[in-house]
Amino acid sequence: MKKLSVLVLCTMCAAGAVKAEEPGKTLSWVQSMKIGGDLRFRYQNEDRSTYRRERARIRFRLQGEAMPVKDWLVAWGFATGGTDPRSTNQTLDNGFETKAFNLDYAYGSFKGVKGLNIKTGKIPVKKAIKTHGDLLWDSDIAVEGIAAGYMSDSKKLRFFGNVDYLIMDYADNGNDPSMTVVQPGVIIQINDGVKLELNAAKYILSGHKNAPAFAASANAGASNTLTGGSYLYDYNCMSLGFNLTFDNPYFDKSAFFGEYVSNPDPSEENTGLLAGIVFGAEEIKSYGQWQAKAVYRSLGKDAWMDWLSDSDARDGRTDTAGPEFVFTYGLAENVTLGVDYYISGEAKEEAGDKKCDLGQLDLTYKF
Repeated sequence: MKKLSVLVLCTMCAAGAVKAEEPGKTLSWVQSMKIGGDLRFRYQNEDRSTYRRERARIRFRLQGEAMPVKDWLVAWGFATGGTDPRSTNQTLDNGFETKAFNLDYAYGSFKGVKGLNIKTGKIPVKKAIKTHGDLLWDSDIAVEGIAAGYMSDSKKLRFFGNVDYLIMDYADNGNDPSMTVVQPGVIIQINDGVKLELNAAKYILSGHKNAPAFAASANAGASNTLTGGSYLYDYNCMSLGFNLTFDNPYFDKSAFFGEYVSNPDPSEENTGLLAGIVFGAEEIKSYGQWQAKAVYRSLGKDAWMDWLSDSDARDGRTDTAGPEFVFTYGLAENVTLGVDYYISGEAKEEAGDKKCDLGQLDLTYKF
């Protein structure tokens, strides 16, 4: 990380962006600039009701952040991928063609008021909304708009909250599709070894019914109920989430987590549930460290919009149910080998009739 920062500094000096006779204020933020990223090679096997296929895929991400002035942060990331907000993968195909490398996220952040953090721009979803798994939000998504977060500084009982205004699209009639998120929460330190986090969220949508092309886009999972190419229902959903972490003599990290969502507009297939357990190392940084996770999810057909949830669970559709198993092992410092397996079927009584099982083997290098 330090070598990369020095390299950036030298490059900027050579280009004249940083003058040698100005080593004070300007150099301080350049020297503290952080740059990193990762490269992932993936073997993927898909077993569906109608066919099977195997693919090799790569993902490369380059990320950085700088603080040009105290309390003002700029963060950015570039990644492989295309226009799909839920994927930064590139399949190895088409005769060695070059791969797209796009802006993944870019936002500014202000932290000048104690406990308050205001972000503007294209923001990784986990920086804007507290999530517990990927029942509602695929981890690759970067939302766009304004996100304000607050966290109190008490030790035993901490309150937090997020209020976001997110721009989804623009419509010719002026009724632009947007989403407002209001998410209060609390973190309770029950004792030295047990911590409980609880939160709720209200999602308020506007204009999404007036964007038929948006509803039927290539990024959607083609599983929500549509009428005339537009959404039949509103998706002003309410969600609840929790995360319970506890110390134990065997693992660095042990936690139970879960999330529930309900859509009040449709009368059926309008709820979703995720429950999981994770244990092992808090973060895998060196050889021999490992982490295991098991998750069960069920998401009704119209419980949530089908272009936002985990793209690997039944190919990114709602109306899905099934478990997921993940195991990651450290091969060397900042090098990991991971296995992720989904067993997905329809969420109705005929679960499994339209299966979409997915296995992924990942070799990841971080820098």
